[in-house]
Amino acid sequence: MAPLFHAFEILTTQYGGRGAFVSTSLPRETLVLASDCPYASVIFRKFRKEVCAWCFSYAFESGRSSWKIRVDGAGVWFCSEECKERWVDGSDRGGLRAAVNGAMEKVLGRIKSHTSAGKRNDVQSPLAHLESLQSADVTSDLLDHAWRIAGEVKPNSNPFFESELSEIDLDTAIFLLDGLCRRSIATSPLICRASRHHAHSLSDPYVSIGSWDDLLELQDNELPHTKAKPYILASYIRVYHFVKEVVVVADKSSFVPIAQYLTRLKEYVATPETIRMILARDHGNVFGIWDSAPPGEESEMLGWGLYIFGSYFNHDCTPNLRKSRCGRAMCFTTTSAVTGGDELCINYVDVSDDTTAKDRQDELEKEWFFRCACGRCAREGGVNEATSMPS
Repeated sequence: MAPLFHAFEILTTQYGGRGAFVSTSLPRETLVLASDCPYASVIFRKFRKEVCAWCFSYAFESGRSSWKIRVDGAGVWFCSEECKERWVDGSDRGGLRAAVNGAMEKVLGRIKSHTSAGKRNDVQSPLAHLESLQSADVTSDLLDHAWRIAGEVKPNSNPFFESELSEIDLDTAIFLLDGLCRRSIATSPLICRASRHHAHSLSDPYVSIGSWDDLLELQDNELPHTKAKPYILASYIRVYHFVKEVVVVADKSSFVPIAQYLTRLKEYVATPETIRMILARDHGNVFGIWDSAPPGEESEMLGWGLYIFGSYFNHDCTPNLRKSRCGRAMCFTTTSAVTGGDELCINYVDVSDDTTAKDRQDELEKEWFFRCACGRCAREGGVNEATSMPS
């Protein structure tokens, strides 16, 4: 049986897949889940000086152009000394993330020097054909074969794929390194407020951020995601080699307090499997980290985070939950009274009154690989025999 959270359970839905079902009646404005921090997250590198790496505070919302407190050489900035200390020493057990981020900056500096000097890698990659991959080419066998070859390729004396590393590649690498560090330092699930293995009172809906095993329970979207965006496979393999090089550099400069964690990191990147498992659950399961613009004003996405248990809330065009970010935490609160047995749903796309069923379903199919069969879509004539729901 799936674990019991505050007032809801993860159960199989009647339309396939799993969802969150409330186990008792709750009034409007009840907080049903709050995850204090993501299992893995990334603040887009272009915002790294403007967004606190710990609490995600946006400098512009405090009347500043950037934050000034940083960890030297790690490429991260903070809104306060307290946030800096928590990032370095809190759950980090001796500065693993600082060491890994510092190694990443060294590798990026080498890339910049390598590129500015006009050098390039003349060795033809055995995976070069993936750059022109078409959707029809993508099969499970092809994915397995490509990742197997990626694990066998030995980087030559020049940095592997370095000249091709894009902005999104780098942001993906940061996300992966954060998740790898989380797994490395968590021999048991890291607890934010209370263990997920215990029932909670209505006043304490906080749960664990989850363990590696919990992450693996999320839906694997590798095949549909790659079919929808075939170019992503080449990108992910570039990222894998970059991450692997970062771990090598971090290990060379390691010190005693984090040596055991770096040993685990090396094991995780020795083959592509761990990276592949995280990437397969990234798309469709993560939440955008947005600024705190007031309702009605345009907001900006600052990065993304994987809040494992929040991923079980399916979509409905008339949702009974809203999600909101409070610092590092992601909170889910009822927007209407719910009855025991009701499924708890959020909205994945814009569901305002001026949207049409077609607009919503087109976006859902493009980004989340399903067409909505909710009551609102049925009333608006947007449901047909091909309709399915998220899982």
